[in-house]
Amino acid sequence: MNKIYTTRKIEEACKRDINFMWLIQYHNAPDHNTIARFRTGRLSEFLLLCFGFNIDKLHNKIQNDNCIAVICYIKKKLLKSYN
Repeated sequence: MNKIYTTRKIEEACKRDINFMWLIQYHNAPDHNTIARFRTGRLSEFLLLCFGFNIDKLHNKIQNDNCIAVICYIKKKLLKSYN
């Protein structure tokens, strides 16, 4: 949103930008250290979980062997890079 990437700017946006306020459900804005810890520790796990779940859903819907091979390859590469 709004090309804001640094944790300090995200913290400030949570206090001033209505879109960020909606995302945090009007709770107190997180401190920039909290945002940084989330990015480094939990964000990669969360994205892997979501992406892996979507790959499994795709795998169940697609019957084409070539597509299934590509999906399995991507999933394997993701899991390998995570570990």
